[in-house]
Amino acid sequence: MATAIEPSYILSMTNKFNTIVTEHILDIFSNEHITVSKDDSNYPKAMNISGLSPSTVISHCVTSQNVAALKQLELWEFTCDYPYSVLYKIDELNEKQFKNKIEQLGLKQFDIASNEFDDLHHVIEHPVILEQDDLILFKFPLSFTAMHPTSGERLYLKYPIIGVVYCKEKVLEVRFNEISSLYLSKKSKDFYSENVRSVRAWFVSKFNLSISNFLLEEKVNNISNGSSIITAGKYMCFSDGGRACLELGKSDTLPLLDELKNIIAANREEFEKPEAKVITGLLNTFISQKEEQADNKWISLCWKGERKIDDIKVKFTFDYIDSDVCLLFHYSGPIGMERMNHVTRCIISN
Repeated sequence: MATAIEPSYILSMTNKFNTIVTEHILDIFSNEHITVSKDDSNYPKAMNISGLSPSTVISHCVTSQNVAALKQLELWEFTCDYPYSVLYKIDELNEKQFKNKIEQLGLKQFDIASNEFDDLHHVIEHPVILEQDDLILFKFPLSFTAMHPTSGERLYLKYPIIGVVYCKEKVLEVRFNEISSLYLSKKSKDFYSENVRSVRAWFVSKFNLSISNFLLEEKVNNISNGSSIITAGKYMCFSDGGRACLELGKSDTLPLLDELKNIIAANREEFEKPEAKVITGLLNTFISQKEEQADNKWISLCWKGERKIDDIKVKFTFDYIDSDVCLLFHYSGPIGMERMNHVTRCIISN
């Protein structure tokens, strides 16, 4: 573990924090007495942030090598909500043997009280471990450098990739962020695919696990229950070459096929009359054939919350990385990894 870290690697991440994340980090700093709004004799080492903008507070903590702040940022890299993830199925997993193997490998456990920081690497190796309930999180801290194309400024990036092992459910989830093309010599899709495969290969190699692709398309197609989980959108490719991109409007019903089903259900008595038997049969056949024969390139699901702001929305893109390997795009929901954990466990249990 490193005893110091180049601030530029951290600033490249913190400078991209949106308002919600920035406020969340500042709340953590305040609760942990890393910062105070006025001088407080009880916390003489705390930084007085009166008059400073939120983003300036975080930048100052990083550039001044504030150890407590940097450790909280390292913890956040474990527990934040990442935009992308991929799920794999672990065929056999003995939790006790798995944890024993972690000790045998000498993998570093994250220690919030430590004065040491993550070692940065260029490849998937030497992760840092955090155990939380029945989850074991493996952080692979990668580093990248680049030259700004116009200013010539040297750019630095710390890029963590997280492997989450769900011990009870026997699932591996690989979580990752977007990365600027400035740091890449290849297409971003190839970059993401190679790193996801590398994380999977690392677990197979180090723990002698059998890890298989999670066949999610059928699960995702059937998981919507019309109340707490609804289909928010889908991209359908039909056998005749036609395509349709359907997304929710103001209602919770997808256009066309779902609207037709609702019309039939709402007017069941009319459609069940003898004189309507033929047209009802034709409509039901049309709907079922379109749904069964369509190749869904992606489907978006929405887990309804008590408030609109609590809704969790995830887009599932099928066969993205490899055949039968689905990319999850977590594009809306409450802050923190709990929403990702909830989606994964919901998928697994269905």
